[in-house]
Parts: sequence; structure tokens; C-alpha cells
Amino acid sequence: SKCEQALRSSTLTDINRLNQEHLATQQELSACQDQIAVLRQQAEAGRRSLLAAEEATEQAREQLECQAEQLVAAQAKSKDQQDQAASEQHLAATADQRLATTQQQLQATKEHLEQITQHQHQQRDLSLIHISEPTRLLSISYAVFCLKKKNQNTIQE
Repeated sequence: SKCEQALRSSTLTDINRLNQEHLATQQELSACQDQIAVLRQQAEAGRRSLLAAEEATEQAREQLECQAEQLVAAQAKSKDQQDQAASEQHLAATADQRLATTQQQLQATKEHLEQITQHQHQQRDLSLIHISEPTRLLSISYAVFCLKKKNQNTIQE
């Protein structure tokens, strides 16, 4: 009958539209997953950089300790106590300066890693939500889902 044909035509139009929306949603989801993969790689590179900075800090500390020991040994042989005190102060100042520089580099690396991690979490603020109930007029049934940005209260929980 004409009603059935109109209903079928309307249903097919709806199905085609829903299929197009579903495809677009899948493409958006794929793009988000690609961005997450890139951000994970950046976070891993940041972590490696942080580990390298920590290792460099440890090596610098060991070198400074070794230099301090060598200086103390050389100063023990010296008869002039005032020169010995001045050398120790200079070594301590150099060590403090090097340590401060290394700590600044470490802090900058940590901040960069936090920025990368924060950006990665922003990409995770999407959730899959159900839009429509399945249609059962034909032998094939469809339901529509889409991505929705989570609200701040949901994210913090």
C-alpha cells in the first residue's frame, strides 16, 4: 500500500542518514584515538627526557662529590688554612650553582611532561553516549551513538 511504501521510504532515508552520522562519528573517534596515540608518544618522550635529566643530575652530583674529595685531599697537604677555606667555599658555591642549574632543567622537564599529560587528559574528556533506540521495522536494526564532551563534575569523579 502507499502508506507502507511511504513508511519504507522514510525509514530508508532515516537509515541512510543514521549510517552517515555513524560513519562520521567513527571517523571522529578514529581521529581522537590517533591524537591520543601521539600524545602518549610525547608523554613517553617527556618521561625519557625526565629520566635523562635525573641521571645527568646524579652524574653531576657524583662528579662534584669526587671533585670535593680531591680538593679536600689536596688542601690537607696545604699549609695555608686560609687558602684551604677559600677553596672549599668556591667548590661549595660551584656545586650549589651547578645543582641549581640542574634542578631548574629538571623542573622545566617536569612542567613540560605535566603539560603533555594535561593535554592527553583533555583528549580523554569524551564519552560515548546513546542517542536513539534501535529501530525494528526491518530485519536490520540500528541504534545511534555519538561522542559527547564530559562535564567537569563527571571528570573529577
